[in-house]
Amino acid sequence: DGCSSALALSGLVIADIDATLAPGGIYSVTLTAGHGTLTLGTSSGLTFDTGSASAATMTFHGTLTSINAALLTARYAGNANYNGTDTIAFSVTDSFNNVVATGTGNATTDSKSIGVTVIAANDPISVAAPASVSIAEDASVGVSGLSISDVDATLAPNDLYSVTLAAGHGTLTLGTTTGLTFDNST
Repeated sequence: DGCSSALALSGLVIADIDATLAPGGIYSVTLTAGHGTLTLGTSSGLTFDTGSASAATMTFHGTLTSINAALLTARYAGNANYNGTDTIAFSVTDSFNNVVATGTGNATTDSKSIGVTVIAANDPISVAAPASVSIAEDASVGVSGLSISDVDATLAPNDLYSVTLAAGHGTLTLGTTTGLTFDNST
């Protein structure tokens, strides 16, 4: 379903050579996924300005140490039933509330894009049928509400499905058989 497992985003880290001047300086980070959810396993020491620790877009601020600890736990999961390419945008600035993290100089920013390919999963089909049907002896009745559906049908609209219908004490008759092939009996 595209969301069945989350991908660890290894290698996300921010660094500032000037951080030794002010190790408690505050940095701001924005992470955005176009077709998925980003999750930080830990968010200790962070304050979220937009989103939360699990969102498609999140902006948070904190110290270099707190941010890097959170980025070590970052994960991506594609939206349900989404497959294809996605991009994770990762940007950082060493300024928060117009205060430069190191206390001096001009604010700086950096950004990266991370390409993600979400591979299609074969989701299970679903079946709909009435719970029961009542009929008088030696009579026939139409059974409505029988159907199958497959969320993946848009990926392969001409795929074939195998359906088995059986009656324990009676005969099933289909109103139409156009487009059907029978494996056993008609």
